[in-house]
Amino acid sequence: NAIGKPAVMGLYLLLDGVTGEPQALIEGQRLTQWRTACASALAASYLARQDASRLLVIGAGALSSFLAKAHSAVRPIKSIHIWNRTPA
Repeated sequence: NAIGKPAVMGLYLLLDGVTGEPQALIEGQRLTQWRTACASALAASYLARQDASRLLVIGAGALSSFLAKAHSAVRPIKSIHIWNRTPA
């Protein structure tokens, strides 16, 4: 991007289930990308028609490939189109 930083950033703090003590601090860029894409695919599994087989991804940024993979995992996607406001 324009300032040279990742488009998606995240940190995860893993706490002990019994004591609540911190166990790990995890850099979460990839985990955040998957979580966001999977939440989108889960929502679409309830909201889209059952016979939907085409996917339009708006934006060709860091999440686009994760969105395509996640949606393809919950339904038989036959074609994927990506629209971006600027040329690739």
